[in-house]
Amino acid sequence: MNPVIKRLAAGLGILPLAFVGQLHAHHPMGGEAPATLFQGFASGLAHPVIDVEHALFIIAVAVLASLATRLRPLHWLGFIGMTVLGATLHYLGWHSGVAELAIALSLVVAGVFMVLGRSGAGWLTGGFLVIAGLFHGYGYGETIIGSEMGPVLAYLLGFSLIQALLLVLLTVGLQYMRKRLGRHHATALRAAGVAVVAVGGVLLFA
Repeated sequence: MNPVIKRLAAGLGILPLAFVGQLHAHHPMGGEAPATLFQGFASGLAHPVIDVEHALFIIAVAVLASLATRLRPLHWLGFIGMTVLGATLHYLGWHSGVAELAIALSLVVAGVFMVLGRSGAGWLTGGFLVIAGLFHGYGYGETIIGSEMGPVLAYLLGFSLIQALLLVLLTVGLQYMRKRLGRHHATALRAAGVAVVAVGGVLLFA
């Protein structure tokens, strides 16, 4: 087996176990709503990175978009736009009793697509990312309940920018990985998909 694949598999194998210890360590302000523009922006930058289920799903978005190259910008914009909408609706009073379940299922579905090595029909994938983005955005919105409008807008800007930056960097990384791994690239994606499914399963039963 390719040494890179071995190291990747070992790292991905412990990811679900590491995730268990992070289930409740996901609030960038330590439980406090942002009170200033800086706090809102900094919290927005941090949330998609330190919250493992959101970070993993952003990785999955990059992978799925890379498998549907022609529609990649639409996939990115659809997902990011819906996270903004979901967070805004939560802030305005929308209460969803299925958001945590939907986020967990989104990881499972995205992981399955990665294991299959294809994103399915481009528009079907885009529709999935739009729906998933709404619920991931709802999760982001929990952070800003009780904040004033200024910090809220800064927060929305912060997590939109960091998601876009992550997607760009991940796409570059995926292109490098494809060149580096060659025929083993598909195997690496499947291994990553299994890890994403496993984390979704942990969320479902946590």
